Amino acid sequence: MITENKVVLSTNSETIYGLKYEAIVPIGRSHDVETIWRCNKTPIIMVKDVTPTMKKRYSILEIPTYIVGEEDFTAFCHRNGIECGEVIEGKKFDTSKESCFLCDIANHMGIKGPTYVYNKKTKNETDMIIYESSNFFVKIELGCMKKGMLMVCPNEHILSAAAIPDKSLPEYQQVLADIEFILKGTYGDETVIFFEHGSSPDGYSSHKRSIVHAHTHVAWGVKFEQKYLDMVSLKYVEDIRMLRGKKYLSYQEGIHGKLLAVSDPSVYVQRQYPRQVIGLMLGIENEKTNWRKEPFLQNCSDTFKDIYMFLEQNKQFLNPRIVKATEGFVKGYPLR
Repeated sequence: MITENKVVLSTNSETIYGLKYEAIVPIGRSHDVETIWRCNKTPIIMVKDVTPTMKKRYSILEIPTYIVGEEDFTAFCHRNGIECGEVIEGKKFDTSKESCFLCDIANHMGIKGPTYVYNKKTKNETDMIIYESSNFFVKIELGCMKKGMLMVCPNEHILSAAAIPDKSLPEYQQVLADIEFILKGTYGDETVIFFEHGSSPDGYSSHKRSIVHAHTHVAWGVKFEQKYLDMVSLKYVEDIRMLRGKKYLSYQEGIHGKLLAVSDPSVYVQRQYPRQVIGLMLGIENEKTNWRKEPFLQNCSDTFKDIYMFLEQNKQFLNPRIVKATEGFVKGYPLR
């Protein structure tokens, strides 16, 4: 969830004070509360250390004595509009040892023949390829909270868009531009945003089920309010290559918009932060913004149909590059 309540937590329990969460920071008297808030985290202090000055300056939320463990504490935070993050266990998972479903799609699941044959035969509709260039493919966003949510993925198993080889960056930018054009042609001339969680360059993750194959999310008809950009300290970045070797979140409004990013490890960024923001904008409860829990399959199906109709009905007016890149979808989709 997204923290909506800026408070200083206080507790009489050394156990609660000592819990290690991603977005909870234990403090003493001298720590800077505003700095912790700017990092999208919440400070916690022992009740005995709360000074009269702090009480006047900040909203202090005392944790009841019946809160005794991690489960209780997490529930308490969520009830009060605070995202505490996950418990820090110190574990690292080597994602290179896990199978990668995006690599499977890039390889057409082993289905022989051109892309239209793959789109016809692939088991899951959501694994269809909508657009395919030499080094990239575009698929639906599983967890399509609104129509027009897609993902741009490299064929190669690289860990972030920042790691795309220099020679392939112009192609990547062209794919983004083409997808923006297709979405605006399909749904209307509203903002198309691009966002990405760039994975750690060592391929290790603190979350067992993370997807580290690079994938840039695309969403039509949404635009983040400034407060959500500020919440995770997104700042202008001149070139995506400046983020190489870093774990980051990026956000861009339109292919010609400014690229914003945060790579500061002191800033807490939820794994699905942009999806949670979109969920707030659409009035979708937080639990359903997790694509693993709610895939929004009807929106996926509607998006396929809408894009197919746009491409089919406007084929003679489209750039030949777009026609070629989408021919596997236009031919294969109606054969399913």
